[in-house]
Amino acid sequence: MYKNPAFHFNTDDIHKAYHFLKEQNVELVTEIQHGHWFNFKDHDGNRMMVCRC
Repeated sequence: MYKNPAFHFNTDDIHKAYHFLKEQNVELVTEIQHGHWFNFKDHDGNRMMVCRC
């Protein structure tokens, strides 16, 4: 299990991506940070990142 994000996904709308994952009951590790990124955990508990591009 990774403590740092193992992979990141790009998005044009960080708020929409955050709220979508929250609605899907995905475990969110952070809130949106600096308006640009947030971390969540996959099914295996690895951290992943979503970044605004």
